[in-house]
Amino acid sequence: MGGIQAVTTIASRKKGIYPLIWQQYIRKGKAENSKSKIEMQKEAIEKCIEASLNFSVLAMELWYFENNLVKFIESKGKAWVAVCKNNKLVLYNYKWIKITELIKGTKVKEMASYKING
Repeated sequence: MGGIQAVTTIASRKKGIYPLIWQQYIRKGKAENSKSKIEMQKEAIEKCIEASLNFSVLAMELWYFENNLVKFIESKGKAWVAVCKNNKLVLYNYKWIKITELIKGTKVKEMASYKING
């Protein structure tokens, strides 16, 4: 017996985190009109845009870091941030390399740090 799986969309602002959209996920083929989690998130992002929510960046967990969703987000003029497995390939200086190669030798203590809105 499985639990309920949810696809959630939240807004994070200076004064808190606000739930926007909650959808129950039902595995494709298990119910009529069932959708993938990626399809559900695309619809949620579209609803946020249609509601004129003022946002420029989407943060997503590892599970959603998928090329189709990233391209969709970028097509809407939005930036994105995601956790990434270390075996993923990234395009850097016009060359596809593993993320582990990109971060090899990176000295976090020497990186610039920025404060945004305090």
